[in-house]
Amino acid sequence: MQATSHETPSHGMDLWVTERNEGTAFSFKVEEVLHSEQSEFQKLDVLKTATYGNLMLLDGLVMTTERDEFVYHEMIAHVPLSSLSKPAKRVLIIGGGDGGTLREVLRHPSVEEAVLCEIDGAVIQAGRDYFPTIGCCFDDPRATVLVADGVDYMKNAEPESFDVILVDSTDPIGPGVGLFTQDFYNNAKRALTPHGILTAQTESPFADHVGMSRIYDVLHDVFDHVTGYYGTIPTYPGHLWTWSFCTKSAEVNPWEAITADYVASLESVENPLKYYNYELHHGAFAHPTLVKTLIRPTLKPSARSLA
Repeated sequence: MQATSHETPSHGMDLWVTERNEGTAFSFKVEEVLHSEQSEFQKLDVLKTATYGNLMLLDGLVMTTERDEFVYHEMIAHVPLSSLSKPAKRVLIIGGGDGGTLREVLRHPSVEEAVLCEIDGAVIQAGRDYFPTIGCCFDDPRATVLVADGVDYMKNAEPESFDVILVDSTDPIGPGVGLFTQDFYNNAKRALTPHGILTAQTESPFADHVGMSRIYDVLHDVFDHVTGYYGTIPTYPGHLWTWSFCTKSAEVNPWEAITADYVASLESVENPLKYYNYELHHGAFAHPTLVKTLIRPTLKPSARSLA
């Protein structure tokens, strides 16, 4: 994904913010600038849009919107956590400062501690202040929120200390570069329990197929078994988005442990799931050919997953 060229809107004008990528563009009509700052690490803007609610930009790139955030956050969290044969007790989120991934992780009653490690405290504050339905769980007693460098945190993590590691990062530019390296993934593998899962956002095959292929090259060098899955996010370049599913053991796969009853237990009338469901979990691993070519899965679908 490339940096966005966009105007800084002001009151009283018919203004749009536009993210441009490889000859394409996606625009939002802006009603109000809610917040704008240059943090220690990046430019952070929060805009009120006409159709997607509040929108967060980091260095001009769309990070989240109130209207479609649930796709990304439900998929990065529930696919790995629902795939474990033994429910997760400790989960690490690297990045994810808006709070949406933390919110979804804490739906799982087995989770005793969810550690969120975000390098930029300004992102966490923006989540608290401007995205009340997303950044709503920072003060949950099971949440440990750290403003720290995820690369350094991963270097010092205890071996086999997390059941699931979720890398909810920006693109591999700016402060996110270190989260896509072999050293980082080696440290993450060491910190996983023997049957743990690492899931990371891995870009779009339409918007950045070269970068996506490079990410999976590194993942294959580190993890014994690698596959990926996908979902559709309207406000991300390419719309078709992918996440990795990496394990130390072929005995851990996305298809055998999950049950419809478990997925149903994650939601309530007051707090329904909006995208993820039992059937979608299986379908997300039925890769389009262009995705399969890029991720080169080493975990093969089971007969049950294709039924």
